[in-house]
Amino acid sequence: MGLEGRSWSAESGYRYGFQAQEQDAELWEGAVNYKYRVEDPRLGRFFSVDPLNAKYPFYSSYQFSGNRLIDSVELEGLEPGSYEEKHPGRVLVIVVQGYEGKDPPLLKTQVKNNPFAKDDPGDLNKISDIEELNDQMFDVFQFSSADSERTKDDVKETISNFMNVDPFGRIILIGHSLGADNLIEIVNENSQINVDLLITLDICDGLDIDDDNIPPNVAQAINYYQDLGWTEYGGELVEPADGNKTSDILNIPVKYSHKQIDEKLADECILLIREKANGKDWKAK
Repeated sequence: MGLEGRSWSAESGYRYGFQAQEQDAELWEGAVNYKYRVEDPRLGRFFSVDPLNAKYPFYSSYQFSGNRLIDSVELEGLEPGSYEEKHPGRVLVIVVQGYEGKDPPLLKTQVKNNPFAKDDPGDLNKISDIEELNDQMFDVFQFSSADSERTKDDVKETISNFMNVDPFGRIILIGHSLGADNLIEIVNENSQINVDLLITLDICDGLDIDDDNIPPNVAQAINYYQDLGWTEYGGELVEPADGNKTSDILNIPVKYSHKQIDEKLADECILLIREKANGKDWKAK
């Protein structure tokens, strides 16, 4: 059923459809063009013979995804399997810096668009230099916002655009100070956003801000906090949100000040991104 203001059509220019495959409207509306066959998602069937049907006599030669349409994906004629295992997908890394003294302009929270930005995206800019992930990783650097929803709205739009292109992609969020608060608010307010890894660097707990609850839509959370005997704005630990029994959560004390922590832990963040991109998970429990 169409919803007013939320309709979509092929004329909008978006080329991809079911399971992130390219659509082919020349055949019929909604047709999805896989590498060897064309599929009708209304029926969950192909309209040509599986090129490997002789090797799989226990399947129909026209079947799709081994007749498992919910938990599996089509692998170009092969047996059904987990998309995440066969095609780990791309990685979206969003870095939200600490507060820069004033809110970024509306719709310009990304460092590259912000007229208040410096020449580089901050102390975590090394993340852009992970050469072996150039074709797999997309990185976006944002400014945090204190008195508006600007950063949160822009981050949510970035995630939505990424998932439209790659529904099986992975999301890593990294935030420092107020940027960490912005990210924790996002994952708590948007349960449909599934985050593979959330890294927080000395969450801001000044300015009457207290965001430290990790909801179940975050698979893994690592929180670095200063342990110097004085807090400035940081020193806050994270904990599971009410009813959250699924997230792996780890709090790590460090001997860096609130202003030093993002620079000092940039290499550590890169290591965690590499491990996540290569399918290696740590377990806090």
